[in-house]
Amino acid sequence: MNVTGDVYDNRTAKENMKTLEEQVKETEEEKEGGEDVALTVAYARMLCDAGAQLLTIHGRTRVMKGQHTGQANLSVIAAVHKALHHRVPIFTNGNVLCFGDVLQNLSVTGC
Repeated sequence: MNVTGDVYDNRTAKENMKTLEEQVKETEEEKEGGEDVALTVAYARMLCDAGAQLLTIHGRTRVMKGQHTGQANLSVIAAVHKALHHRVPIFTNGNVLCFGDVLQNLSVTGC
């Protein structure tokens, strides 16, 4: 086992993920009526291309915090699932407070 190589690979992966996050922050914009689904799917695809082994999606925007939380956008999660479920496992964790919510998420998103 090449420890130096493993450390380098981990550092490189971390740097790549940071770069992806910065690129998305620079291009992300709030659309009237909700998130840009295509941008979210593209971001998820970039993460998979960079080596992500699974995705967990909360389904809320950055501004949805505290008293502005609101409901997760399950249609965005469904779009990511439709585009990438054949590549990596995808989990949803938005709007889950009870078992009925799990069933609802599964029904709407496929996750």
